[in-house]
Amino acid sequence: MYYNFKNALTDVRSVIHLIGMEGPNLIGLELGVDRAESHCTILQNCPNVKKLYGIDAYEPYTDFMNPKGEGPLNSVNAAEIEVIEWTAHHNIRWSGEGHRSEIWKGRTEDLHRRTDDETFDFIFMDAWLSYEQVCRELNDWYPKLKKGGLFIGHDYDCERVSLAVAQFREAYSIDNHMSVYDSMFVWRK
Repeated sequence: MYYNFKNALTDVRSVIHLIGMEGPNLIGLELGVDRAESHCTILQNCPNVKKLYGIDAYEPYTDFMNPKGEGPLNSVNAAEIEVIEWTAHHNIRWSGEGHRSEIWKGRTEDLHRRTDDETFDFIFMDAWLSYEQVCRELNDWYPKLKKGGLFIGHDYDCERVSLAVAQFREAYSIDNHMSVYDSMFVWRK
């Protein structure tokens, strides 16, 4: 018996159909795996994803992506992050789709050097904890997306994220249509 993430209320749920319509043998990346709930949702709903990579530092953190803009949203200590990391591996194993998943433990600002540009068919970004991290990840990871690929992010309802995305798109003259729904944003490169 495997865990069912088909209809899970995960961050990625509102764009899962877009990934599912992209064609066969996709290579995807999720930044910010946490408990791997979105990760498993992608794997179970999108059989067209040949391999889904995930990156998470699994270090204690304070999240400043508060949509209300009033101080930190939450903090996670060393004991809690240990349970979160264990849960991620457990969920992937018991999703029945672990053979299509590979998790890289480390910081996104370090691991972007591990891949070539234009490697991924889609990137789902959900790791940022501060405005500075949003800006850095947009710059570090956008080149890793293939031309025509889907660039997806969560927490667009947070002013720091929407500002960083708008600044990034303006700085690089990205005028492709961007869809925003359910705190998600997506555009095609």
